[in-house]
Amino acid sequence: MHSVELSKNITVLTKAHPVKHIDPENGSVSYPNETSLFEQIRKEIGSSSRRGGKSGSGSRSPVALAAVALWSEIQESLNTSYIANTGTENPELPPETKLDSWASFAKDEETIIRCVETTSQWIAEIRELINPEPSVELVGRCPACGNTHAFTEQDGETIRNTALNASMFGANCRSCGAHWEPKQFEDLKHQIR
Repeated sequence: MHSVELSKNITVLTKAHPVKHIDPENGSVSYPNETSLFEQIRKEIGSSSRRGGKSGSGSRSPVALAAVALWSEIQESLNTSYIANTGTENPELPPETKLDSWASFAKDEETIIRCVETTSQWIAEIRELINPEPSVELVGRCPACGNTHAFTEQDGETIRNTALNASMFGANCRSCGAHWEPKQFEDLKHQIR
């Protein structure tokens, strides 16, 4: 099961793939192709030397700086795993090839799970960077688990967030993972205490 999830993550990161799109006005669902996330982050970095205002400076935008940092982190992880698995350093290989190599060396369940977690994190970070989804935190207890807050680790620090978070695509509990579709918002509103 985890190997299937890893395969899906690799596809999202390295190949064009269909994504679910719900039209916010009429609710119709379509599945347009999305460019690989590795290609999207490369394009963001490539177009990042934006000129701001009338100053003519060639400074990078904050999004581009974050993209460069994230891309460097991903490449470093892939280079490290490639060297560890093959015993060779091959700097001319693209990250896509190194990711495939990393996955092919993941034979035991523990390693596969670690690969799934890492690639899932990369997917979330790239998507949030390229196309952040506007959202709002909801104050109150989650109807599913009763928690008001969720805790995450970031750079060695524990971060406290509200448990409930909503966007135009749905609401989620960061603590238990419960999900509500937009059509359930009215019910959710009455269930939050």
